[in-house]
Amino acid sequence: MTARRYTQLIACVVSCALTVSCASETLQGQSRTTPEWVTRTPADTDTEMLLVGLAVGRNVLDERAMRSRAMEHAREQAAALLQTEVEVLSQETIRERGYAPRGSDTNDAEYVRELRTSVRQSIRGVAQKESYWEKWHVDPGLLSRSFVRYKYYVLAGYPREEYERNIRRLTRVAVDLERAIDLLGEGRPGDAAEVLDGLLDEQPDAPAPVRLTLARAHEEAGMPDRAALVLEAALDLTEDEAALTRIAERLERLEGVFPDLTGRSAYFVVEPRPTDDAAPAMARAWIEDPAALSHLRVAAIEAEADWLLAVRLRTVAARGWIEAYGLRAFEARVECTVTAFDPRDGSPLANASASARGLKPDRTSSEESAARTAVRGALRNCLHTLAGMEE
Repeated sequence: MTARRYTQLIACVVSCALTVSCASETLQGQSRTTPEWVTRTPADTDTEMLLVGLAVGRNVLDERAMRSRAMEHAREQAAALLQTEVEVLSQETIRERGYAPRGSDTNDAEYVRELRTSVRQSIRGVAQKESYWEKWHVDPGLLSRSFVRYKYYVLAGYPREEYERNIRRLTRVAVDLERAIDLLGEGRPGDAAEVLDGLLDEQPDAPAPVRLTLARAHEEAGMPDRAALVLEAALDLTEDEAALTRIAERLERLEGVFPDLTGRSAYFVVEPRPTDDAAPAMARAWIEDPAALSHLRVAAIEAEADWLLAVRLRTVAARGWIEAYGLRAFEARVECTVTAFDPRDGSPLANASASARGLKPDRTSSEESAARTAVRGALRNCLHTLAGMEE
């Protein structure tokens, strides 16, 4: 056999193999006659935007899961439309008002990420109108076994009124957030905080980026106690994992920030928890570290102090003994309240609270761990308030 004939034979074999191995799909059944909205993009109505979501599954018994995924696909489409519209309108408003541009690709990417997070958290009201499924026999080809695939479609409606309300609301969020960031860049954190406080007054459910920027403004203004309060509120309102991680990191950093109270002194009074007579002695030991970090002198007698600080510990409800991953531990929760008084006339000056959780192999260690953390947090917040009064 000549080389040419051999080459032709190999090409023929390869061609036949490719033909045999080509994947194919055959429609075997459907829930009803194919609706027009499956084959042709449906036109929006005066009151609704119409979206088609699609999901696939291996068994018709997965109908609930397929419906859920198809609805999520429809919501993703609504979010994409909303994000595009808000991005265009907000950037137009930002240019009209003369705000400074972000100035770098990194910041532009951060802006888009913040906007995307805001949009995802705002998609509500997308409702299913119709559904339809098809059963397909799929033959992957010579080297794989055939199988059945179900395609599940939903026709969903997104109220136009809700869409336009979200556009107005999210455009306000994007514009005010941009303005606040510009003010921070100009070294005006107080003005930035005022802008975002006004936004949150009108939109208390504003997304996490607003509170993260507000916390930054308070921190740059020298008010880490307010920054911590804002971040703690953000933790309760946020579901996005990336945002939760950033918030937790910021809170952890703030926990180590204490004001400089050089030249000031305080006399401490510790009130025990009802069930623990040893609490005062332990709490006094826990006070020493925060006082040292703030350069605050602990006065031996009340008459020599600038402030009288009353520290009160209270055990709050917790699960007690728990088992996790084969380990047994005791969960304790302790709340600490620190109140500052003027020692001259007893008038209250500041008040702060913090709670903490302890999880250790025994009850005593857990309660001590929770109490130590709570004392530190409440004292830090109270000292920041007193430092702010000094300025």
